[in-house]
Amino acid sequence: MDEERELRLQIMRQELRVLLWQRVAIPDALVHVAADLGGSSTWQALKACGDAPPRITIGRRRFVLVSDLRRWLEGRPKTQMTPAEVELLDHDDADKLATTRSSATFADPLGPRR
Repeated sequence: MDEERELRLQIMRQELRVLLWQRVAIPDALVHVAADLGGSSTWQALKACGDAPPRITIGRRRFVLVSDLRRWLEGRPKTQMTPAEVELLDHDDADKLATTRSSATFADPLGPRR
């Protein structure tokens, strides 16, 4: 039963990730999910050391524009990126990286590259 529950949670997390990339802006609290950074503590640490895309404030909520998040991910050295992040940017390089690192493979929320 726990395995089934874990599988459902993984599917829901992936669906959320796909939906977040379809928005114009992503809530600050969900950027780590969209960028597949692991836990929120990784995102908090990146923000604390200044290694994060610019954030905007609307009312009392903070957001990251999808375009800014994409530029930030593209600017990060691929050795610091998770395989899922690399996959968002370039399928060819993701294949090379996958041979050196093991991880779960996720569908590309941005669709096929041209």
